[in-house]
Amino acid sequence: MNYQLAQFIVSIFVAIGTVGSVAISLWFAIHSRKERAKIAISSIIAMNTHERYINVSIVNTGSIDFRLSHIYFHINNLTIMPTPVQFYQPLPDDKAPIPPGGRVNSLLFMLAFDAYIENKQSITPEQAVQHLKNIVD
Repeated sequence: MNYQLAQFIVSIFVAIGTVGSVAISLWFAIHSRKERAKIAISSIIAMNTHERYINVSIVNTGSIDFRLSHIYFHINNLTIMPTPVQFYQPLPDDKAPIPPGGRVNSLLFMLAFDAYIENKQSITPEQAVQHLKNIVD
């Protein structure tokens, strides 16, 4: 076999390996820095007041900090964005980062969803505030 041909074939494999390793390194660098979260939603009924809540639990499973700016729910082909007054225990604002492995829990009054689920109607923030005042009083 010709020495120059063998050297050329080896050089081609070295070049392919070098380009492949750079491409794989870039792919891992880009995809390892993504924001990832695991979200669990459950329904809770308080034993003493029989109030219904939605428990929202968010765990940061990614490798970087992230911040929550909004939370939306999709029910009956409608998008619902709860207002801060509808939360019994609010989510952190967009200024508080959630570190990797960090967990955030929040309780949302079920009243925020009742009108959507039963009647496909929305409840105004003022109605939610009035209902919450009635509960407290």
